[in-house]
Amino acid sequence: MADTILRFRPHHLLCMLTYKGNGYSKSFVENFDLLIERMNTSSVTLEICKGPDDICAPRLCDPTDATCHCHDADLLKTDDQALADLGTLPSLENISYGSTIPLTRELIRDLRTAYAKNTIRTACQGCEWKEFCDQIKDDQFQETKLI
Repeated sequence: MADTILRFRPHHLLCMLTYKGNGYSKSFVENFDLLIERMNTSSVTLEICKGPDDICAPRLCDPTDATCHCHDADLLKTDDQALADLGTLPSLENISYGSTIPLTRELIRDLRTAYAKNTIRTACQGCEWKEFCDQIKDDQFQETKLI
């Protein structure tokens, strides 16, 4: 059976590590829950995209609507920062927009280790969720939905 391919913007690779079912809206949470369930139960490949991805596009943002917040310059900069940080990891050293990455338990472990050491969190600076995620990190990712 072929992998499920999920389109993820770079900063969402960080968000998935601390996701506990909180989000911007009910539809955002419902959609993220569905994606996390897929990641937990099937073979998934993440395609790194610029702009709206499979988390935000289906219910929050029309990818062709340039006025959607998903296209904001600040958010695109956040993605660029996350991509640069992720590229410092040996397993992701060649990551770029358009890259495809098999989502494995080893990769999740490596990402959480780097996240806990704050080595891949430049993009988190100024995020409204930072303190929330700091607490989850400090609690060693307990009760997060991605296993």
